[in-house]
Amino acid sequence: MIRFSIIIPTYNRAHTISRAIDSCIKQSYTNWEIIVIDDGSTDSTAEVLKPYIMHSLIIYIYTPNVERGAARNLGIRKSSGTHVTFLDSDDIYHENYLLNAFMLIQKKAPMFFHQSFELVNEHLRVIRKTRKHKKEDLLSGNFMACMGVFVQRELLITNMFNEDRTLAGSEDYELWLRLYSKVGLVTSNEVQAALVIHSQRSELNIDIEKFSRRISLLIKLIKDQGNFNEGETRIIISNIYMYSAITLLEIGEIKTAVKEFLNAVKEKKRILQTYKTISFWYHFTKKVLGRINYSK
Repeated sequence: MIRFSIIIPTYNRAHTISRAIDSCIKQSYTNWEIIVIDDGSTDSTAEVLKPYIMHSLIIYIYTPNVERGAARNLGIRKSSGTHVTFLDSDDIYHENYLLNAFMLIQKKAPMFFHQSFELVNEHLRVIRKTRKHKKEDLLSGNFMACMGVFVQRELLITNMFNEDRTLAGSEDYELWLRLYSKVGLVTSNEVQAALVIHSQRSELNIDIEKFSRRISLLIKLIKDQGNFNEGETRIIISNIYMYSAITLLEIGEIKTAVKEFLNAVKEKKRILQTYKTISFWYHFTKKVLGRINYSK
């Protein structure tokens, strides 16, 4: 019997955690458990969660702050389902999220698969749906959120998230690549969840030094692990550099962004033919013109 373990790491999300958990409780497929890992919250998260702890299928665990990778790993170890999936405490599932996953497992029995999601604003109005993806697209960047990912527990328990805090923010992509290299990936373009865009999302608040160290470590791990052939490795690393370049541009680090762009091209010239290069130059022009106008 297919049983899903939903792991929700949370840190100071007292204002959104109820909505996330409620979206799990309202699932049309009912064979599930929820494991909430409170990663050292200092707000009223514990108080908000008290009513939910009475639920027989909801497990609450408090831990001193250990970051997302370690928090998810703790949830994995405590899980009892046949399959594990994840939810960030500011996002939500649609009501057939688990049912659609169950049907996919019945049909294809994948060990590692992903369902699509949409981006919504704080009022839950749709901003955009994610583009359709093939499994090979994972080599060109992390199109998956933790929400939407399903992994057989037996596979996951021996292939967990990297707990190095330096990698925080890319620990998911590093694991997805490892799993992909071992068992492949099945993708579903059925939109079954929503990623909520708001000003407090951690990926929107970037410390430049930490970000640079994170990118360097991610590239090192991919090279050292040797899970892909040379051509695939170059594609992955080129796209990581491009991701870094675009991110740095968005926060105004123009010179460093250009260096990362050149690193991306050096690694794989074919990236010049992708939409990411167009995106880079769009952001570059916007930032440069903005600075010129500001200086006048």
